[in-house]
Amino acid sequence: MSSMASEKKKDVKKKRKMKKGIKRLLIILIILAILGVIALYLTHDFKSKTPKKNVKVIDEISEYGYTLDDNETKLYKDLFKQLSKTLSKDEVDEKKYAELVCELFIADFYNLDNKTTKNDIGGTQFIHSAAVDNFILKAKDTMYKGVESDIYDDRKQELPIVTNVKLGEVKETTFKYNDSDVDAYSVTLNWEYEDDLEYDDEKEFILIKEDDKKLSIVQMNDIEKSTED
Repeated sequence: MSSMASEKKKDVKKKRKMKKGIKRLLIILIILAILGVIALYLTHDFKSKTPKKNVKVIDEISEYGYTLDDNETKLYKDLFKQLSKTLSKDEVDEKKYAELVCELFIADFYNLDNKTTKNDIGGTQFIHSAAVDNFILKAKDTMYKGVESDIYDDRKQELPIVTNVKLGEVKETTFKYNDSDVDAYSVTLNWEYEDDLEYDDEKEFILIKEDDKKLSIVQMNDIEKSTED
């Protein structure tokens, strides 16, 4: 009797161990299945959020330090070609040069739709080197402050797209720079957007020369304010 009871106890223990082993196996399989689903989701999410490729320079006017990026609008690319032709002539038409600098600036700076983040400030290559740092800081706090990130090409935000720039007037003037009156150009322009999102659409630009050659924007004024002055 004692031997039979002992055998039954052994059988019960074996069955209990088997049940525990099956439970453990099931738990492990469930955990592995959950981990597999998570890994699949993360892999899919990673693939769908592949960062944009780096912007590439596709053209340049090396003598003046201007470059053209591949993500610029058709309007900007057309204006860049005009600038390249203007600056390649033996005798540069400086009024036309001043006009094109301002038009390119507008087509880049005020066109936010192709900007990746709020730090991707457009038009900086047309700003005077002495003013560019302050210009960037101000742009981040104003015009570009609300621009959402589009690193993964999934932004839904509606942003301005410049479609046309119209010249008002180009005239010679002077500008006080480093306590001296220097030759300058005043250029007034207005521009249009694909949709009216209530952004600026007219300005006066003041340009002076850097290194006796390159024209750069040193000041921007509201049209009304400039007229009153």
